[in-house]
Amino acid sequence: RAFVTNPAEVGSLSVSAAKQFVDRYYTSVQEGISLELACHYTEKAQKSVSVGNAHSVVTGYESIALQLASFRGATFTMRGVVAQDTPDGGAHLLVTGVMIPAEGAGLPSSFAHSVVLTPAFVEPGGDIALAIQINGGGKPFQIHNDAFALISPELPIAQPRPPPPTNAPFASPVQSSPAFTRPPGFN
Repeated sequence: RAFVTNPAEVGSLSVSAAKQFVDRYYTSVQEGISLELACHYTEKAQKSVSVGNAHSVVTGYESIALQLASFRGATFTMRGVVAQDTPDGGAHLLVTGVMIPAEGAGLPSSFAHSVVLTPAFVEPGGDIALAIQINGGGKPFQIHNDAFALISPELPIAQPRPPPPTNAPFASPVQSSPAFTRPPGFN
């Protein structure tokens, strides 16, 4: 088995796909073109949004379009984009940044967005409009899974609690508590 050490020799879809995805996706969401954007998802795609402890997972073009529409008017500033090739010739993207909701809809929040892009196999004479075309490479792809998480700065981070003080001498490294009982033979 031959290994290629120079990624340029292989031709990575992920870098081109990441640029094309970022340019198209966030602009479409901001402009409210959710129905058109939803058409770029695979038939079995999942789209999820997490805000704090609330999570919403949807499937199907109409449900995905509704979830995308909830971000209409928001602006997105990217801080980082990581793109990796997948074994099927697609790409896994991790996009981080700040989302500023539409005017009056809330406070700016950091976000993390994980997206799996799969190659779109378009039959001769098929409709390539349902796939996002990579500029220059001629490789179309579709969005398969899409997980968007808003990271709320106002949520406190849980700190570990120190164990309660005891007056008993420390007899062993394991102490009994109401939630833990030592098995027979353990001292």
